[in-house]
Parts: sequence; C-alpha cells; structure tokens
Amino acid sequence: MGRRLTLDKSLASRLVRAVSAGSEPEFLHYVPSPAGLQILIEAARSGEMDPAIVDRLDSDVDRFRDLLNSLSGGRADLEALISDEASQVRQRAMRSASQSIFRGTSALLGYESASLSSALLVVPSAHPDYLDAVEVQQRVAIRRLRPTAAIGVLRVAMTAPSWDGEDGLSFLTVEGNPIRRPEDVILADHSDATPSEFEVVGDGEDVTLILAEEQAALRDPITVTSALRMQRAFHRYRTDEAAEGVRTYRIQIPCKRMVRTVFIHDDCHCGPPVFTFELPRPGRDTGVREEGLLARVGSIDLDAPVAALGRGIRNAGIRGIPRFLDALRDVFRRADLPPGQFHGYSIDVPYPVAFVHTRCWLPLEEPTLPN
Repeated sequence: MGRRLTLDKSLASRLVRAVSAGSEPEFLHYVPSPAGLQILIEAARSGEMDPAIVDRLDSDVDRFRDLLNSLSGGRADLEALISDEASQVRQRAMRSASQSIFRGTSALLGYESASLSSALLVVPSAHPDYLDAVEVQQRVAIRRLRPTAAIGVLRVAMTAPSWDGEDGLSFLTVEGNPIRRPEDVILADHSDATPSEFEVVGDGEDVTLILAEEQAALRDPITVTSALRMQRAFHRYRTDEAAEGVRTYRIQIPCKRMVRTVFIHDDCHCGPPVFTFELPRPGRDTGVREEGLLARVGSIDLDAPVAALGRGIRNAGIRGIPRFLDALRDVFRRADLPPGQFHGYSIDVPYPVAFVHTRCWLPLEEPTLPN
C-alpha cells in the first residue's frame, strides 16, 4: 500500500497497526491523526481507488476530526477515555503523562536525577510489641539544571533513642549508635560527595542536607547513598484500629526511575507489602488505608506490580543501577543482619511523579493470646 500510494513508511506502518488492532480502543490508539489520514485520502484520489470508498473515508475523517476538536485536550483526552478498556493503551498513556510531568517538574525546580532506589529491612525489635527497620536509599546521578538551584538531598530527624513519647520512634545509625551529626547517615563508600560537601540547614532534631553550588553541576552528576536504623518503626501486631503498618515516602528530586524494595525478617511474620500512590491528604494522617470510593480519591494510576524476590538478596540487583546491590550488601553487613533470614519484594516504577506519596503497607501479625 505504501508503494502504490507513495506513502512514507511511518504513516504506512501506523495504518497497518491500526487495521490489525484487536479491539476498537486499540484501533483508536493506533489510527493516524486526521492530518495523516488526509494524506492517505489525497494519495487515494490520485490513484486508482474507488471514488465512493474515498468519499466515505473523507467523511469519516471529518467526523474523527470533529470528535477530537470537541475534546479540550484533543488526542490526549481520547487516549484517557479509552484507557480503561485497553491495558496497553493505558500503560502508554500513563508513561507519556509521567514523562511530561518529569520534564516539567525538573525544569521548574532546576534539578533532576536518574533514579531513586531504596530498601526497607524489617527486623524484630527489643520491644516485644514493635518492629524495627533499617533503611537504605540511593539517589543516582543527581544533576543541577540551573546554576543557582538549591538541591535538598536528605532530611534527617536526629531523635534521641528512647521508649518515651507517644510512638517512641527514634533514629540511629545503621550500627545502632546515636546520630551525632546528620552526615552520619551518609554512606561515603557508596557516594560521590563527601559529608563535608553538604550544607546543613536547620538545627535541633530536624535538619536538611543540601548540596553546595559546586556540586551536582551540569557535567558532573553525583550519586548519594544514605542509611539509618529506626527503632519501633512499626507495631508488631494488628489492632482493631489498624491491620497494617505503613511507611510513607515522597520524592523530592524528580527522577526517571524509582525502585522500592522491602525485606522482611523471618521472625517478623508480616505479609507481603502493598504499595499505593496518592496525593497528600489534608488533616492528620491516621495511618489506616482507606477502602472503597474514598481510596480512589486522590489516588495516582501507576502500574507497579509487586515482584517477589525470594529469600536473601541474590535477586535484589537492579539492572542499570549496579551500585545499589553493593550498598545493600554493605548495609546488611554493618547492621549485622544475615541476608538469608529475609525474603524480599520490590516495585519498579518508570518516571514516578514527584511529591506524590508512595505508601508501603505491611500486613501485621495476628496477636498471640497468653496461655
């Protein structure tokens, strides 16, 4: 058809995919734009095509054009309307939207990164009613887009270890020592920037590490890896109010890829994690997952199935992010945790939306009754 009507290969290929589609939503996704179809019509009129068929095609293309003009977002709105009926269409539409958000957010903020990887190691606590956790995060290829952009890399809450307080959550180094300086959470062996190259803003228990202007230049992106231990990170047993523990993340630096991994110790008896993506909700966070219609309010449609990694960390390597597995092994060693006593799960999200909450829900153990 392309040779007979002298169509370019791109237009001919799109037409072939459209007529070969298995459903009407897929056909609407692949069919060329009205401008492209108009090229087909003009080529058909100059060839030996039946005029009646060409006239009918011309009329249908006009109706297609009117449909797109009736939608405020044009073709993008049409893709969104049909996305629920075709998974491939939805995935392509969501990926395209996420890429656009990434480019826009990076330009507005003046910085970006290639990826964000994290691992949450859930372990038994010294307190019988709680679980502790060790967490490692690696931000790869942080790059400044504007010379004066300030890049807040890490927030550190230096809470003294204590069983006092409402929840008793406290933060330590990976080895279990008090955090004397915010730089204590940076893993220098797995980072490109030394702790002295960070500006520390804030005082008391809540400080932010900011890269100085000399770092993360256009031509010299850097990787920063951090890790800490959390005492009493989760309740051990489910209650009438909450059947799950939750850890909430928010991406501060726009990135092209986010990998979240959870490793659960055999003695913790948690179920496989569930991940949700949602806009920050007003008011106090109850730490309870919403259900039904309310759960859909503010939820973000990201295709992120949970993959089971099996026992240990042999399957925890991330293609394209080779330094993360080395950092993870180091954290297991420094925390004195045998990897063989853990089973892992992970999600891999391309172009995650910045400032959206990623929530990791851990189904908790049923309480045991006393003898």
